Amino acid sequence: MNTMIESHPKSRRIFPRWLILCLVVVGVIGAVGGISAVYVLLTWQQNVQKQIKAIQAQGLPVSVSELDASYRIPAEIPDRTVEWTQALDSVSAIDINAVDATMPYIGSERNSAPLPGEAWNNLEEVRSLLSVCEKQIGLLREAASEEGAVRFPFDFYADDEESSPHTSSIRVAGRLLTLDAFVQLYDSNSELVIQDILAVLSLSKTLRYEPVVISQLVTCALLGTLCEELPRMAAHANWTESQLATLQGSINSLQLREGMALAFIGDRAATLAMIQMADFGVFQRSNEEAFLTLSEQAIASLANPWPRVIADMRTLEHDVSLLQSRSFSMSRYTGATSTFPIYKHAAISTCQSVAQQRCCIVGLAAHRFYLRLGRFPGSINEIDSTYYDQGVSFEEIRADPFDGQRLRMNVRSGEIVVYSIGKNERDDQGQGFNVDHPGDDDIAFRVFLAP
Repeated sequence: MNTMIESHPKSRRIFPRWLILCLVVVGVIGAVGGISAVYVLLTWQQNVQKQIKAIQAQGLPVSVSELDASYRIPAEIPDRTVEWTQALDSVSAIDINAVDATMPYIGSERNSAPLPGEAWNNLEEVRSLLSVCEKQIGLLREAASEEGAVRFPFDFYADDEESSPHTSSIRVAGRLLTLDAFVQLYDSNSELVIQDILAVLSLSKTLRYEPVVISQLVTCALLGTLCEELPRMAAHANWTESQLATLQGSINSLQLREGMALAFIGDRAATLAMIQMADFGVFQRSNEEAFLTLSEQAIASLANPWPRVIADMRTLEHDVSLLQSRSFSMSRYTGATSTFPIYKHAAISTCQSVAQQRCCIVGLAAHRFYLRLGRFPGSINEIDSTYYDQGVSFEEIRADPFDGQRLRMNVRSGEIVVYSIGKNERDDQGQGFNVDHPGDDDIAFRVFLAP
C-alpha cells in the first residue's frame, strides 16, 4: 500500500510543466498564425474586390464578358465593318506561301522595291501577281474610300493567331498595297501611289478600337513600314503640296496613344480572367491584387507626357525585378509579374511609332517648304505652321517623345534628315532606325529629291 502511494507522484511527472508550457505556447502561436493567415487572405480578397469596384465605377471592363460587350464602334463613327471584312476575306484567299521569296514586301525575304530608273528583275512576276490580286486591291481601295471604323469578331480566350485572324490578313493587305504603290510609282502613276498609301493608313485605323495589345502593335508595324518607304516614294512621285498635306493629315489622324491605352484596359480584363482561372493556391488573391495594381499604374502612366511614360515603365520594371528576385515574393506574385513585360514593350513600341509619325509629318512639311521656296529649310524652326495640315498640333508634332525637346534636323547637301533620339536618349546624328530590327539608333525620316 505504501509503495503504491509513493509511486503515484512519479506518475504525474510524465508531462513536465515546461513541456506543457511549450505545447501551450506552440498552440497559441499556431492559432495566432492561422488567424493572421486568414486575416491576410481576407485582406487580399477585400483589396481585389475594392480594385474591381473602382474599375467598374469608371465604366471599364474587368471580365471577358464585359470586355466583349465594351468592344464596339462609337455611335458617332460610321461602321465600315462590312466593307473591310469583305476586302480582308478576299486577301486571306491569297496563297502567300506560293509567292517567290524575293518578291518585294510580299515575299518572305521582305525586300524593298527598286525605284524608277533602277533595274527590277522580277517586275513581270510582280505585275502578274498584282493582276491576279486586282480584285483584292480594288476592294481594299473601296473600303478605304470612306472614313469609319470596324468591329472585328474576337475570341478573347484564344491565342493571338486564333483570336484575331484578321490581323494576319491586315499585314498581308498592307504589304500588297505597298507593293502596288511601288509599281504605280515605277509607272509614274503618282495619284494611284497616293491612293495605295492612304489605303494602308486606313487599314491601320481599322484596329483603332480593338482592345488588344497585339492589334495595336500591328498598327505600329504598318506605320513603321510606311515611314520607312515613304521618303523613297516622295522623292520620285512629284506630288503637289496639296497631296502632301493630305498625307500629313491622314498620318496625323492615327491615334496611337489612345489605341494603346484602350488595349491596356482590354488586356487588363483578359489577363485578370486568365489569372483567375489559374491555380496559385493561397497566393491566388495576392496575384490578382498585384496584377491589378501594376496594370493600373501602367494604364495611368499612358496619360502622361511620353518622357514620363518611359520613366514610369522603367520604374515599374525595376519594381517587378525586385519582386522576382525574392523567392517568397516570386511565389506570391508570379502570375502578376510575368504579365508586366508586355506593358513596357507596348509602351516603348508606341513611343517609337509616335516618333516615326512626328518625324514623317515634319519631313513632309519640309518637302512642302521646298515646293514653295525651291530650297530646304535651314532648321526645323524655319518651318512654320502654314506647312502643316490644319489638324496638326503644331508644337506637339515637333516634340521628340523621348525627351520632350524639339525634333532634330540635319541639313545636308541635297537632303535633310528629321529625327528623334530614340530610346537610348542619345543624339546619334540621325543614324537610321530599321523597323524590322529596332535598336537604339535614332528614328529618322529622310527628305530628298530624285536627280
